[in-house]
Amino acid sequence: MMAENKMAQVAAMFGKKMGEEFKAVIWDSVMECRFTKGGLEIKQDNGLYRNNGNWLSCLLTGEAEIVEDED
Repeated sequence: MMAENKMAQVAAMFGKKMGEEFKAVIWDSVMECRFTKGGLEIKQDNGLYRNNGNWLSCLLTGEAEIVEDED
């Protein structure tokens, strides 16, 4: 039996929805990200997303933070 996927709850903890694009900063780098069933994906220079468990861990531990766009 497979356990329930918790990524929607993780996204909600950060005030985000699954698939919603947002920016996060860590180590002075700002990256475009989104939560998916597979975890946290980071937008690469080629425009494609790649799963990044390290950044997810950094968000959960407070080493990274989500930044809101200033319009």
